[in-house]
Amino acid sequence: MSISYRSLILMVAVCSSCATTAKRQEAALDTVGASRMAGDAIRFGVFHTGRAPDKVRFGESIREVLLNSQWDLKDADLQALSDLPSLRELRLDHTNITDRGTVYLESCPRLRVLALRQVPITDASLLHIAKLAQLRELDLWGTRVTSDGLQALTGLHHLEELILHDTSVTDDVIPILSGFRSLHTVGLGNTKVTDSGKQELRRLRPGIIIYPDDSKLVNRTDDLPPLPGD
Repeated sequence: MSISYRSLILMVAVCSSCATTAKRQEAALDTVGASRMAGDAIRFGVFHTGRAPDKVRFGESIREVLLNSQWDLKDADLQALSDLPSLRELRLDHTNITDRGTVYLESCPRLRVLALRQVPITDASLLHIAKLAQLRELDLWGTRVTSDGLQALTGLHHLEELILHDTSVTDDVIPILSGFRSLHTVGLGNTKVTDSGKQELRRLRPGIIIYPDDSKLVNRTDDLPPLPGD
């Protein structure tokens, strides 16, 4: 697998009994592919660009973390996010992360894409997500969020895509969605939002794409303008 320097991918599940960050660093830099270490050690799948380990500080260039249900992720494992200051994209689809784990998202202030599809979080997690000021894309498909809870996110002025399929949101979410000044795509499949509600959203925000009614979602992350320091 060929991974560019800018799209370095880390797939990691950290056992809660692992001792130190230094131990995680050493394991990551010496491992390419999936590795299982004895006892209560860390389980990694790390891809890097071939730079010498002594020239790379673990985490400083990692931009994407992709995890799913096969990693048996626990809330406390997300503490490792604090080691990834350059993280731009985090996908935790189909994991068992709860509201207790999402507090650690606050250590990723440069995050631009966050996917929590089919993750059992509630409105409480939105209070932490609301602090991710650079967020462009948010996938809450199949979560337990509500229309009222989404009010917490209205300060995310860069948010462009918001996926709410299979949630309990109702027409009450329409004035909230219309207030996101950068929002151009919203997913409302299998929700309680009515056709009248969707029409009202189109009236308030001409040109907005309502999925699945209008069009397929387009992944625009590669076209996002760079942040300072990129």
